[in-house]
Amino acid sequence: MDRTAYGIDANQPTGVPRKLPFRSTKDGWHIIEIDWFDVEGYQFEAACQGLTEDMIRSEILRDWSVSTGRRVYSQYSPRIHRSVEPLQFWPDRPLTCGWDFAWGGDSVPAFTPTQINPMGQWQIFPCLAPEEGSSMGAYEFCESVADYLLREFAVPHGLELEDLHLVHIGDPSGRARIPRPGEKAKEATSWYDIMNRGIDVHIGIDDHGDPVIEHKRGWKWRCIPGAVNITSRLEAVRSRLSMILPGGWPGLVVDVRAESIHSAFMGQYQYQEYNDGTFSRNPLKNRASDIMDSLGYAATKLFAQPKVDDNDEEDDDDRSKREPFKSHAAGRW
Repeated sequence: MDRTAYGIDANQPTGVPRKLPFRSTKDGWHIIEIDWFDVEGYQFEAACQGLTEDMIRSEILRDWSVSTGRRVYSQYSPRIHRSVEPLQFWPDRPLTCGWDFAWGGDSVPAFTPTQINPMGQWQIFPCLAPEEGSSMGAYEFCESVADYLLREFAVPHGLELEDLHLVHIGDPSGRARIPRPGEKAKEATSWYDIMNRGIDVHIGIDDHGDPVIEHKRGWKWRCIPGAVNITSRLEAVRSRLSMILPGGWPGLVVDVRAESIHSAFMGQYQYQEYNDGTFSRNPLKNRASDIMDSLGYAATKLFAQPKVDDNDEEDDDDRSKREPFKSHAAGRW
């Protein structure tokens, strides 16, 4: 059995002492999560006999987000890349924020804060992303991001939102000005504009029949465009998953509270399987892909990558069969 297909070190011994994840529920229950590798002498291969891959992931690996597709980031291992306790935020270091913007349909906006800690690890904190099918405008989403940053990163360290050293990296399409319903083209505002300067909202008509406009101020956030092509985004993240830093530290670590990020790494972010047993060239479009795109955009500016042809953009109809670029770091685990 290829244990690496499940993000597991093939030479990983069982029964190695570690601090077990402990959490409490709102109802007062206290839960300790025990994985198969916490049980001394556990025979992983034997336990998997007769089980489908989906059953292995759900029954043995405790992955409740099991899907029929193939994981995009097979290098991800919960034992290696997921923290046991909430990650520490370092207020004297930049907080690099990845953004993916929604343009209607099934897509949702997504925001993922990350940080390089003093050991050189890329820390990934919990993301923000509405549930699929929910309706949230650009300004409303930016408000929720501002509240999240203030509540989770600024206030605990005695800071104001403006005191945080924020670096915003996002979807290049966020520069496009797309009119809202009832708007003229010249009145359109882009996501980048809203983040920086805010938005004008029509709230009614005055006694003279003229429109009454209220300006909702922005946050003076300037967004740096990430890489357009998906190959660059995927390889930027994979390079960190495959990296071991001095001292044996993994190059990427996911906050234990970041359930959506963890679930995406474990399979919600996937290549779709077709009836003939083949898989899509690009990841399936869903909420997990929006979240992971926000992470990928940040990675393309944080970490240097070999140059990829700018014309090699996503091929959503999967008709192109070109072999994707592979970094030297990919596939080490």
